[in-house]
Amino acid sequence: MGASRKRARPRAGARTGAPTKAARAGAPAAAAAAAAAAETAAATYTSALLSSHPAVAAKVGLPAPGVGAAVPAAARAPAGGGGGRGGGGSGRGGGSGRDGGGTNDGSGSDDSGGSDDSDDGGAASPASGATAPAAPPAAASTAAAALAAADAAAAGATPGAAAGGAAAPLAKNAKVIVVLENANLETVKPSANATSYQLLNSDDHAGLLRKTRRDANTSARPDITHQCLLALMDSPLNKAGHLAVYIRTVRGVLIRVHPDTRIPRTSKRFAGLMVELLHKLKVRATGGSTPLLQVVANPITSHLPVGCRRVLCSYHTENVVDMRAHALSTLRLPPPPAPRTKVGAEGGEEGAEESEDEAARRDREAREVSVCYVIGAMAHGKVDADWVEETICVSEYTLSAATVCSRLVYAYECALGVL
Repeated sequence: MGASRKRARPRAGARTGAPTKAARAGAPAAAAAAAAAAETAAATYTSALLSSHPAVAAKVGLPAPGVGAAVPAAARAPAGGGGGRGGGGSGRGGGSGRDGGGTNDGSGSDDSGGSDDSDDGGAASPASGATAPAAPPAAASTAAAALAAADAAAAGATPGAAAGGAAAPLAKNAKVIVVLENANLETVKPSANATSYQLLNSDDHAGLLRKTRRDANTSARPDITHQCLLALMDSPLNKAGHLAVYIRTVRGVLIRVHPDTRIPRTSKRFAGLMVELLHKLKVRATGGSTPLLQVVANPITSHLPVGCRRVLCSYHTENVVDMRAHALSTLRLPPPPAPRTKVGAEGGEEGAEESEDEAARRDREAREVSVCYVIGAMAHGKVDADWVEETICVSEYTLSAATVCSRLVYAYECALGVL
């Protein structure tokens, strides 16, 4: 047997991985600093987000941007030494939406992409005895910069916006009209001996579709219209009275949806409702006289307000826009008329200028701003609407029609301050 060897034992003060006294003493301070940094980041981001929306800020009592908004208490650095650390936060959110019908205009896939990151950082306090500088205001954070950039882009895109001046006010009276184009809503008899009609769909009528040599994915997808209606009619934008919805089927039937309509949650009940509508041409509420769903006369342009902006949402375009900036630019009111110089009785100029009076200003701000968006409610294909004025894409990725509807209404909810 060989001689036994004793393992060298390290001294107690030099154990590997053992925390030193300084490290143990600084652990509570580091934890407190991390908690303060997280709290500061959350408060800063919330303040920046609210301050970018004046209407929302007014509802929650936050001072308007640029009116001396107070810096959160947690964001103020301590006034003396002591090794404290002040936290600063930044937030970044990414989302994209490319519109279309069925897949944004109909391009067959239901995918969406987005990213959301957040980072927190801290800065060391100044030396003992020195006065700590005030923490940067919330508008200096990354989140506020991103929101301000979108707002500035929207203001710059507004015709007549004054360069370097204050942004034009937003319209308070706005109407967003959504037209679900090429909806697959068709009634059929499942068999020759059947006495009742059913809504054609790819699950229950696969044999009938094969007999007629029709593609199930392009001719029998009423579920796309169902999902879009749920996203639109259940939105706060609709409940606030800013939304109007129309459906135009592949057969050319134009349907108007009343804002008070509650869409059935199950596909079976929705199919029964659509069959009743297509055969009776209107559906009333139980015990009511107002039609909730009604077949109206074509064309759709006869039902749009005068001066309504017409936009097609489609994946097949290079005009990718930020939906929030697009909503803000749409809601910007036109600038007031330039002051005019008064003319004297003998034709000479008196020198005084006539500006817009209070009544004219109220009338201009009360004017309704309307915009119509066309979204394809089919699985594949491209919407052919020659009456639109422009085509946009709300994402770099193909999205389902229901997702495009959700992104659309959310952008206007943010712009109008609808919570």
